[in-house]
Amino acid sequence: MNTRKQGFTLVELLVVIAIIGVLAALILIGIQKARKKASIAATKVFLKNVATALETYSKNDYGSAYPTADDTGKDEGQCQGIQTVAKMVCSGPNDGGGIDGPYLKDVKGWREFSNNSPLPKGSQVNKYGELLDRWRKPLHYRSRYAADGVTENTNVKGADYDIYSWGPDKKEGGKDDIFYP
Repeated sequence: MNTRKQGFTLVELLVVIAIIGVLAALILIGIQKARKKASIAATKVFLKNVATALETYSKNDYGSAYPTADDTGKDEGQCQGIQTVAKMVCSGPNDGGGIDGPYLKDVKGWREFSNNSPLPKGSQVNKYGELLDRWRKPLHYRSRYAADGVTENTNVKGADYDIYSWGPDKKEGGKDDIFYP
């Protein structure tokens, strides 16, 4: 007489657990890819917003002149170009910004930076006044013109300036750098 008990064997349970683990891993990989794409899209939108604010500032305040300060270094605190752009577009007339500014509103952390207060978590600006991308690295600004007005740089698309992020790998160069315009 066969007296087998009802239920699952250990092998059957292990197979089910392994299948669930594989499915969970596949779902997590998909979520990671979606987050990366979303971060890239959000950075592109932020770059476009900064560029639009810079265009508005230049047309309203300086008759289409753009800052000529380039980023002199690669580390935080050495990005004078983006510091200049940030001050121009995020500050009002009483803070050294544009006449009709601020042109870029709701930059998280700008008010605290301007008041020398601690920056909030998730701030879009660092302690040096540099605008940050989604990977918490400073954006970069490069003017096509030197301070004396002579063309010196060849930008990616021949524009008067580039505003860009190093992208997900957080390193200059490579296929993942994000440029505007």
